[in-house]
Amino acid sequence: MKFAWSLPKDSLLLGRWPERRTVCYVLVFPESDFGGLMTNAAALLGTWRMLSWKRKFVASGEVTDAMGADPIGYICYHADGRMMALVVNRHRPALRGATPADDEKIALFDSMLAYAGSYTLEDGRVIHHVDASWNPAWGITDQVRPYTIEGDKLVISGAPGIDPVTGQDVTYHLEFQKV
Repeated sequence: MKFAWSLPKDSLLLGRWPERRTVCYVLVFPESDFGGLMTNAAALLGTWRMLSWKRKFVASGEVTDAMGADPIGYICYHADGRMMALVVNRHRPALRGATPADDEKIALFDSMLAYAGSYTLEDGRVIHHVDASWNPAWGITDQVRPYTIEGDKLVISGAPGIDPVTGQDVTYHLEFQKV
């Protein structure tokens, strides 16, 4: 037996619990998996460690490592509909002192990515509804991520974007392993 639950979308997107007068619907569908949606949702939950992150520049077709050949990164999907992502280049520059100087702050900013928000699943895509980001240019946006899960591997491939360092149109290919 499978189930689905629904809360008002605005309460989940704003990261707050619904008010007392909110009605929560629970629908029970014997032997239904909603076209795989519930199965994929359950498989996506948890913490995933980044294995690689490639970007392909649309204009030139060039493929490069977005955060170096061996990035350190995690993406987490929680049952409450929230997600977080953090990625850093493994070879970030060492600081010259106890606190970073202005020029070091630039290099540190350019060697990381971090954001959080809610997420929804739709037709083989996970959509990150960003409400906090290391890069203010992202503001409050939706990041569409086509994905597949095979065993303990999560692959996000063909995700369109604007590279935050170069400003160019790119597509991303990211691979993660379940922690």
